[in-house]
Amino acid sequence: MFPLRITFAFKGEKGNYCVESSVNIAEKLKLYTAEFEVDVFTVNSLINRLSVKEISAHNKIVRVADINLLEKILDNRFLFTEIQFEFPYFFTTDELKNIFFKLEKFIQMNKIVISIYLNKSNINLLETFLELACKLNIKKIVIPNPDLIEHLKFVKKYYLTLQDLNQIDIIKKYMPLMDFSVHDFFMAKRLGIKDALLFRGCQSGKFLCYILNGNVYPCKTIPILCGNLDKESFEVIWKKVDMVVNKISKGKFCLKCGSSNICYYGCPGTVFFINNGIKDPLCEEQYGNIPG
Repeated sequence: MFPLRITFAFKGEKGNYCVESSVNIAEKLKLYTAEFEVDVFTVNSLINRLSVKEISAHNKIVRVADINLLEKILDNRFLFTEIQFEFPYFFTTDELKNIFFKLEKFIQMNKIVISIYLNKSNINLLETFLELACKLNIKKIVIPNPDLIEHLKFVKKYYLTLQDLNQIDIIKKYMPLMDFSVHDFFMAKRLGIKDALLFRGCQSGKFLCYILNGNVYPCKTIPILCGNLDKESFEVIWKKVDMVVNKISKGKFCLKCGSSNICYYGCPGTVFFINNGIKDPLCEEQYGNIPG
């Protein structure tokens, strides 16, 4: 079985060389969702390729972290079903307000989704973030799992623990006003989000993977390189992805936990790369060794 969802990330000048082959893979596999992450070096290459090579994916999502790229993306909005702007992992109050100020001119006539990874450095600004989003009439917010390929050191220092979860309760106040897509099972469950069960366990190696400049990973939260598309076909690499995930699918605490049939062992990326292979840092069980 091949994945239903792949995120293709093109970053730096090197990313330009991967656009054509990645778009070809997206079309060959008949993906349900094709996501594209681009930066200032690669945005033109992706737009040019999709303009001549249409893909049949049901969802075609583009994500940028540079607000200056939104105008270019919006000029070509017909190529995508969803446009996402990704906030930085760290920001001050003034920086947050400045980002929303710049977003305003793009959002008035367009449906832009915003994405924010919640961590200890920004959780105290969550209510301010939500208030500003409401003022711009944002209709959807994505709260993804962490990118441990590029931000492992930062996330290790600032990831949320079970004790921090009460701070996300403010989101409930805004749920009648906008849609929240929360990719962490424990967060989604606490918020009472209807599709929380979809995010139990790990879908990497079964339904999704992440490809950064031709390097194939199970997902952004599992920083284990499984192969490179310049050296092997995707079909060959894909078999390795499932094997990699199976090796780290269960934390030490999870093996003897009677609740593992509820969470399906949580996120293996955070279990093994953030919490020393013990259990998901947001696990609700009380007897795990969760770092302070």
